[in-house]
Amino acid sequence: MTLRKLLGRYDKKLKKLYNDERRHPEKYEDAVSVADFYESASSALKAAAGFISAHGEKDLMPLFLLCKDFFYKNERVTRMRLENFFSDEKLSLFQCEALPFLLYAAAGAVICESYPEKSESVSSCVRNLFYLRTVPFDEMFYSLNPAERCLYEDPASVYEKMSEKTKGFYRKTVIKQAKKEGLSEEVYVRRILKKAEDKNKHIGFFMPLVKNSRGAGFFYVAAEWFMSLLGSIAVCVISDVSIFVFPVFILPVYAVIRPFSDFLSTKIFSPRHVFSMDKGSISSADVLVTVTSILPEKEDTEKLFSHLSDIYSSVFIKGMKLLFLADLKSSQTPERDTDEENISAVKSVIDRLNEKYSGGFSLIVRERVFSPTENEFTGYERKRGALSALMRFIRDGNKEAFGIVYGDTEGFPEMKYVMALDSDTNMDFDSLRGLLATASHPLNKPYYDSRKGRVVSGYGIFSPTVSVSLFSGMKTLFSSVFTESGTNHYISFVSERNQDFFGEGIFSGKGLIDTEMFDKVCGDRFDKGRILSHDILEGSVLRTCFCPDAGITDSFPSSPKSWFLRLHRWIRGDVQNLKYVFFPLGKGKQSPSLTAVGKYQLLENFRRALTPVTGFLLLTASVFFSARLSAVSAVVAVFSLISDCLFSLICIFVKKGLPVLFVFRRASLFTSFQREFIRLLLTLGAYPLFFLYSLDAVIRSAYRSLVSKKKLLSWRTAGDTERMRNICIFKEIVFPVLISLLFFASGNIIHMITAAFILSFIPFSVFDGIKIKKKKKETSGENKKVLEALISSMWNFFSENVTENENFLPPDNISFCCGKRVAGYTSPTNIGLYLVCILAAADMSLITLSEMNERINKTLDTVERLPKYKGHLYNWYNVVSACAAPPEFVSSVDCGNFLVCLTALKEGIYEAGTEEFNKTARRIERILFSSNLSVFYDKTRELFSIGIDSSSGQLHESFYEHYMSESRMGSFFAAARRQVPASHWSTLSRAVKRYGCLEAPLSWTGTMFEYFMPRLFMPSYEGSFHKEGLLSCLYMQRKAARRRKIPYGMSESAFYDFDEMKNYRYKAHGVKELASNRNARTESVISPYSVFLGMPLDPEGAFDNLSRLSYFHTAGIYGFYEAIDFSGEETEDKASVVRSFMSHHVGMSMIAAVNTLKDDIFVKRFMHDIYMNSAKSLLEEKNIG
Repeated sequence: MTLRKLLGRYDKKLKKLYNDERRHPEKYEDAVSVADFYESASSALKAAAGFISAHGEKDLMPLFLLCKDFFYKNERVTRMRLENFFSDEKLSLFQCEALPFLLYAAAGAVICESYPEKSESVSSCVRNLFYLRTVPFDEMFYSLNPAERCLYEDPASVYEKMSEKTKGFYRKTVIKQAKKEGLSEEVYVRRILKKAEDKNKHIGFFMPLVKNSRGAGFFYVAAEWFMSLLGSIAVCVISDVSIFVFPVFILPVYAVIRPFSDFLSTKIFSPRHVFSMDKGSISSADVLVTVTSILPEKEDTEKLFSHLSDIYSSVFIKGMKLLFLADLKSSQTPERDTDEENISAVKSVIDRLNEKYSGGFSLIVRERVFSPTENEFTGYERKRGALSALMRFIRDGNKEAFGIVYGDTEGFPEMKYVMALDSDTNMDFDSLRGLLATASHPLNKPYYDSRKGRVVSGYGIFSPTVSVSLFSGMKTLFSSVFTESGTNHYISFVSERNQDFFGEGIFSGKGLIDTEMFDKVCGDRFDKGRILSHDILEGSVLRTCFCPDAGITDSFPSSPKSWFLRLHRWIRGDVQNLKYVFFPLGKGKQSPSLTAVGKYQLLENFRRALTPVTGFLLLTASVFFSARLSAVSAVVAVFSLISDCLFSLICIFVKKGLPVLFVFRRASLFTSFQREFIRLLLTLGAYPLFFLYSLDAVIRSAYRSLVSKKKLLSWRTAGDTERMRNICIFKEIVFPVLISLLFFASGNIIHMITAAFILSFIPFSVFDGIKIKKKKKETSGENKKVLEALISSMWNFFSENVTENENFLPPDNISFCCGKRVAGYTSPTNIGLYLVCILAAADMSLITLSEMNERINKTLDTVERLPKYKGHLYNWYNVVSACAAPPEFVSSVDCGNFLVCLTALKEGIYEAGTEEFNKTARRIERILFSSNLSVFYDKTRELFSIGIDSSSGQLHESFYEHYMSESRMGSFFAAARRQVPASHWSTLSRAVKRYGCLEAPLSWTGTMFEYFMPRLFMPSYEGSFHKEGLLSCLYMQRKAARRRKIPYGMSESAFYDFDEMKNYRYKAHGVKELASNRNARTESVISPYSVFLGMPLDPEGAFDNLSRLSYFHTAGIYGFYEAIDFSGEETEDKASVVRSFMSHHVGMSMIAAVNTLKDDIFVKRFMHDIYMNSAKSLLEEKNIG
């Protein structure tokens, strides 16, 4: 029996056990529940079977039996035990790659063989399925395999510093080549290692790692056109016309089949591996981040300050500098009256930035020169000329082209890379490090061929993924339909057609550029005065590497007008560049010619420009054809425009099924399916505009290139295009109406449907840029007064109970069930929230600023002398003795909460502006810098443990895995401060479950606390995954409450039951539909603090709910009591009030209430911190689905 079949049998047995337990639970009462391990064990068996399907199973059956033997002999998996057990087996690299899969599968197999009789073996294997996730298998390869140890002997010392993905690709190549040459893996690696040592080069140069699949790529393209040819002939046959008419149909037919062909290509061409160093190995780099733009007006310089500051902080790396490279606005004269004023304002911005960040910012402004083709004074050759001049300045110090060089330009000659950005571009958090890690790999280093005048191997440009910014995509109805906005932190890879086909990506004008190669290849070697779109040309001769692990965001046009104007400019640029399909890029002997790939890209862009022209002409002409030919032609013409949208709809429907039709979003306007459907309809309605703008661009650029030689560089900035609101009566109204009348007159159903959509699009086009107005949820005047009174009551909890006797530490809770009892202990979360509440009290004028400062410093005095573990507070302290309370455990989430609170507190104190308050803020900064959350971080799992046992120094075996968890606040803080890799953020689970018309992200227990506690300080942007999760939770909480006819608000809290000391018991109460914990169930314990947590998102709804809670006499001296227990009751007639106040619940309620009244003041303070603001792109995450 093959191993794959054996695994299948185990999986079937497991499923049989699972189904049998569901039918007859009484048979398994004394055993571990199958439901506890079914999903993980079954997934393990399936994953191993998948690995075997992909790579074969030679030599794996004996290894699988060994893995089973390991579990029978070991109760627990550890790295050391695995290494000792397998050290004598001399595993091959292939077996090492398979080992993790086989160990998981073996654990599942042992469970199947042992269940239900051997409960101890079952229990240990269930636990081992969890423990296996903590084993660093990649690191184990070194001890288990001699070939891996040989790879680490790389003479260039590169292999050990590479990313794990790249190491894995090297290993797969060794496995394949050793098998191909009939050698052992060790012998093969020794052979190439000898070659590498002889040349003193990286071992990768002597391995067949880079395959030239360019021929296969062009063959596939040829096959696409051949299929289009056959399709065109088939259309002729179906239409009963001569097959010699096929050229009329070939472009529209190609457009129809292209989306299907693109999908098929992803099954044929696997994503090409991009070699990369480990991001952690990039500690510094000589890189000049350059933002090119038209010099802004004086009144726009504040936006410039924010923009440059955001870019610098989000991607900062040692050695980096940021340059604002500006051209003056085009003019009829060399100078304008406002030039000096605007330049002075931008210089002031650079000065402020250098003061804020201690240098690193500079400004370069080019002088205007007369352009004969444009007949005006402008920046020479626009952006291409600016970058070329900058490269010369970096390489040889030549600054003749610059009128002004200002700021911190020291070190420019050492700059190895320029990161080119546009004025509307932002970089994702830490994305520059990803580009540098790719550029640093030796196999990616560019090689210049002086004979060809271009880069022939390696890459001179590294291009990131480009997405639309969340704010731009949510700006108008048009932008929300025509683009999916937001960053993406959870997709494992992105395929790029050109990279996969030809080994070269497409340069979009934004990317990391090798300064030496750019100056050598592109310097003064291009034609002057005729290149409008230079991206493809530069990307071709420098070779572009698409980097899926790094991302940037761009703005998107807010109206159809601006979108079509941008399309018009792109088409003009592509048509003007068609010359370079046949001729070199310049007239000099050293001017390079485009590669075959570059020429294909230009022709492909021209094909896209012509498709709506030929399609619309065919659609219009078909009105006059015979009925059969008219119908077929109309269908082809229509589908040539909407095939992309249609195929996307089909893919989404196939993936998600019929329920996708009924799912709706709460944080954004549309789901992916709804967006694609509406885009399809609007695209069809805009057919006349596609035709007119495309035709105009093609004719205009051809005329200018071949006849007039003027206006070849005519160009408007994105900002200028956005401001254009003039209506072209003919294009936008008259022509669409005339065409619609013609289509209606034809009597053809296809034409008539198209005409209806064209007429419907006219108002959308004319009244373009309809802004999405999100109604701000206000608090009524009466409710404001009630809330202010509640805040005052909540502040009394702290003002009355935090005194010198308690070392100015807040008590954990005060109970009134059997008289007043004050708990004599506290936690880091309690302390942090109390400190923020002091600031909140000052915001509400409950105390003076001086009293605020005094209270904060007294508590800080205590905090500084409290015993700590590696700079972190213990989980519990006795408030009287100020000693750590046993057991001395250090909680990661509590420490994270404390540091987040201090961050918001610090920024709030700085607002006071005097030296006395600044001194307090700097004191807090010292505490922040002395605490590093990485001590809780497991590098293998890329997750935070729940804490550390200080006596052993070991991480706890449980981890925070969910995005929707109170721990995401600490996760965000740690990533923003670069204490843990940014990849940790993408590791957090974003599992989504559908309930009716809702798709909700899951938490562990489905509590309001898990979803909303971080919202006290972290923003939830419109349209983001974060906001969707919060609104989904609120909806499900209310739905569960309505079902029980009680108020909503379930979280972890005390409930009406007592321990032996007559203290209220405490546990999580959530909505089971939101919980990934299988044992979770919806309970009827309602906590008022949960209602306060959701108040900033829906103030009036929260007030209505609090009013219902008041009916049960829940008000105490410090606001609302802890909870109301409806357990066992089906209605709200009876309830038990939990008469206690918990410090952190009171604190959260007070902060949420102040956020409601003060427009999220603590969210703004937290994000005002330089580090937190630098990582805000992590919170701009697009919705899943």
